[in-house]
Amino acid sequence: MQARFEQAYPWQLPAHADCLNQLPSRDVPLGLIAAADQLPDYQAWLAAKGYDLQACLTIAQFNQLDPSLWPKVSGSQAKRLWQANAFLLAQVADVALFNPALHLQALDLGCGGGREAVALAKQGWKVVAVDNQPPALRCAQDLAQAEQVSVDFRLADLTQPTQRPTERFDLIYQLRFLDRHLFDYIETHIKPGGYLLIETFHEGVQAFGSPKNPRFILQPGELAQRFAHFDIIVDKLCTLPDGRPMNAFLARKPTH
Repeated sequence: MQARFEQAYPWQLPAHADCLNQLPSRDVPLGLIAAADQLPDYQAWLAAKGYDLQACLTIAQFNQLDPSLWPKVSGSQAKRLWQANAFLLAQVADVALFNPALHLQALDLGCGGGREAVALAKQGWKVVAVDNQPPALRCAQDLAQAEQVSVDFRLADLTQPTQRPTERFDLIYQLRFLDRHLFDYIETHIKPGGYLLIETFHEGVQAFGSPKNPRFILQPGELAQRFAHFDIIVDKLCTLPDGRPMNAFLARKPTH
């Protein structure tokens, strides 16, 4: 049976060999279409990164396929291979919370490969994204360039108060990142009426192997207790596809 390519997205090998932020998770089936002289390099790189390619075709082979097997979407309307955090995107899409007509500013603490920062920038947000790992920021900058958006990426050690952004923001978020020492800073640097969004690992995740350090694991009700004076909008438990428990939390800072 021939593979059907449901979606297509133009993609190039990343400039930095360790960058995976423009790809989906490894459990997503992929098909590869490339020029004959490029196909072996793409195939070898993806295999080395742990991806299971369902089909590998040269462009000439692809052009010989039955048109019913062609991608349903292509070009500028193609579906991206990478996806930003679903909880974050669902909340910022709520116009009752975030007015898209406003020039909103967000702070991404521990941005990693920058998917969320780039996704928000594509929606018109002004984003400051901070991480302490130069390789991660290089990948994030590559992604922003590929998506033709501007993000203010900053290399900083957030454990050092002098390296933290001094601006105030409409939204500050942390995803799969927890540093309780930042809670006071976060509260101070959210604008009145602004929002805090966190989605990270919850008690019970230790059974899955990682993380195990309690510094990086939320306790039941911890965020609701710490930010009890905020208007708590979402505070729920959810799970990653691998079963690890997460706490998804969204709260609004009082206006006075």
